[in-house]
Amino acid sequence: MVGAPGRSGGDRSTSCDTTADDGGPRCPAGLPEAVRAKWHEVVSQVPKGLLRRIDGHQLRLLSELLHGADELAEQLRIDPLNDKAR
Repeated sequence: MVGAPGRSGGDRSTSCDTTADDGGPRCPAGLPEAVRAKWHEVVSQVPKGLLRRIDGHQLRLLSELLHGADELAEQLRIDPLNDKAR
């Protein structure tokens, strides 16, 4: 519990990211336009200064997965009985 003597609650003064801002992630080259749009959508929702350049790889994977989910949702909207999409 934080603030209780003899209990570990972490050190609040060092519990945040203290690395210098490196400009954040850059959108990877070669992404299909729909995935690129999803990438920018995701990045725009994260508070400025929170992401680092190293986060670009995970953002790419997330964008590809979200785009794929959108495509499947559209296929199911068109044909709810599409077994392959379900």
